[in-house]
Amino acid sequence: MGVLCNPIWLSRRNRIQAGKHLSVLEKLVKAGENAGVSCFLFGLKDMNFQTRQVKGYRLVNSQWSPALLPLPDVVYDQVISRKLERSPAYQEMRAQLERVYGPRLFNHGFFDKWQVHQWLSADSRIRKHVPMTIRYSHVNEAAKFAKKFPTTFLKPLHGSLGLGIMRLCQLADGSVTYDIKRVKQGPLHGKSTSAEEAIRGFRGRMGTRPYVLQQGIPLATYKNRPFDVRILLQRDGSGGWKRTKMFARVASSGDFTSNLSSGGEALPVNAVLEEMGISRERSQRTLRTIRQVSRIVTGVIEEQSGTNFGELGLDIGIDEQGGVWVIEVNSKPWKSPVTEKGRQDLVDLAFARPMQYAIWLAEHK
Repeated sequence: MGVLCNPIWLSRRNRIQAGKHLSVLEKLVKAGENAGVSCFLFGLKDMNFQTRQVKGYRLVNSQWSPALLPLPDVVYDQVISRKLERSPAYQEMRAQLERVYGPRLFNHGFFDKWQVHQWLSADSRIRKHVPMTIRYSHVNEAAKFAKKFPTTFLKPLHGSLGLGIMRLCQLADGSVTYDIKRVKQGPLHGKSTSAEEAIRGFRGRMGTRPYVLQQGIPLATYKNRPFDVRILLQRDGSGGWKRTKMFARVASSGDFTSNLSSGGEALPVNAVLEEMGISRERSQRTLRTIRQVSRIVTGVIEEQSGTNFGELGLDIGIDEQGGVWVIEVNSKPWKSPVTEKGRQDLVDLAFARPMQYAIWLAEHK
């Protein structure tokens, strides 16, 4: 199995360039070895379809070693750079990869938020669980949309980790408060006389990036901090979908997004629902709805995208009345190789299942 990424070999130092993703890739390769899979890293530029060979990087005695290898039977896309994926040269090479591998290439490409919204809102089973969303085109239309809801989020179409998100909150006199998610500092807070004025002021920050506006859901809170539920769904050795992990992501104090990368806290869902003081019956009903919605979403995404996935990450919101909302769907959910507070066996399973699925693909596709 080949893990498609963007390895940079430092010949003078005889190693792959380090980065936060390298420990994830190393754990994937080790999970492959444990499953009896010959597994290696490679970049698209390293493939030669004419000779049917690839320059790959294998883990030998805990050290990365370059080697000329046969083309893999299955490819698991773990490219995490959206900039790289959008480059014309890369897209041309990836199109060739798709033609050669078909369904034996899984999890290639990123979603954009507008596309996902269109897919989900077109399905009658899931539409009521999808927040109203429009694509940003000009200030007046955006302001008109924002005035419909107490809270509105502006999100980068291709964003991740909560970066670049802006929140508008309507006040009774027509003015608005706003919060802007920043990379290294806490949220920037401010106030404008109207939604039009606030959005006009955002245009410099938005630059040339496309944005969507999304209806703000009044999320339930845990100790006065909003939370959502992250679900990791993966295919295993049967080829079928399984739920590997489900946990609550609680925003840090003063923040308005729950991303763990910016200080959010991961907690068991049952513990968070219990803290809310809701009845056991209502809690179980909410969890059943979350499971049902997540199963439908995976089917809709694969059918509408025409793409083969081995895993998807879903961010599910629970509102103050217990309603369930699909906030985000991620085609490349981040998997940390270790956990400090959670169950390490589930972390290990999250790395093992893509390898189990790769074996199934090699045998059946």
